[in-house]
Amino acid sequence: MIKDIEGLEDKIEETAKEIERIENAVNDYDEETVKSSDEEAIEQLKEDIQNLIDSGNVTEEEIAGLEETKADADALTDKIDETQAEIDRINDAVAGYDEETVKSSDSEDLAQLKEDVQNLIDSGNVTEEEIAGLEETKADADALTDKIAETEQQLEEIKGIENNFNPENVSSDDKAAIEDKIAEIEAVNPDNLTDEQKAEYEEIKAGFEALLEEIAAAEKDVADIGVELEKFDEERVTKFWEDDIEALKAKINELIADENMGEAEKAKLNEYKAQTEKLIEIINTPKEYISCRFFYLIWDCLTWKYNGILWLFKQIFAC
Repeated sequence: MIKDIEGLEDKIEETAKEIERIENAVNDYDEETVKSSDEEAIEQLKEDIQNLIDSGNVTEEEIAGLEETKADADALTDKIDETQAEIDRINDAVAGYDEETVKSSDSEDLAQLKEDVQNLIDSGNVTEEEIAGLEETKADADALTDKIAETEQQLEEIKGIENNFNPENVSSDDKAAIEDKIAEIEAVNPDNLTDEQKAEYEEIKAGFEALLEEIAAAEKDVADIGVELEKFDEERVTKFWEDDIEALKAKINELIADENMGEAEKAKLNEYKAQTEKLIEIINTPKEYISCRFFYLIWDCLTWKYNGILWLFKQIFAC
């Protein structure tokens, strides 16, 4: 009988020590610092609590205390689960973005995600391994926001150079810079642009292309002068061509004064102007007429006369 009583007393003491061990173990944890690395040990403590409750060796009062301790342990594992869920949410959210498609409209969400990452790192509820993973996630988010900033900077630079050109005075001297900016616009991934930015880029690109059209028009004007000048041959130029050559020279002077002409165009126009002046000099030098152009002078006279007669007949028959 005494041995039985002693055995019961030992069991009571053992149970009391187990209760104390469990309570102390659970109390050693804190929701502010509990981590996933603690989960296995806490789950074991919860199992130990339930085993005690189910053992029949604890009083109602002890059961109530153990239930409270179990609730504390549940709160700890809930915190661990909550932290893991937050880590997963942030990782999935950042992974949902791509540098090839991220836009300025994503900036606010990314800024919040980076703040959430830092809050977790500073929380005390994450392990060193989890911190390393979160740092990688933050680096990914930083790369995304850097891409947004890069795209916005490109737009600002393109807008800035656009304002340096004026259709009234743009010339071939500006052509290379304009073509470079068009290439920059085309190099920007449209998937990184919001609809508003796309519209802005297209508008700027159209503006640059219009400037190239102004340059092309100026280049064509110069080329047309060259084609027209080819009609006048120094070997057969006569007095009958003088008015046309003077008109061509006046057109050349007008183009030289045009602000849309670049240095290359002006040089070519001055070359053409020199050619017209030489033609006029030849026309107005009788010596040149007599020695070199007598035959062509007769030909032009006949042509002029024939055209005059033809014009007269046209007038008669028109009546």
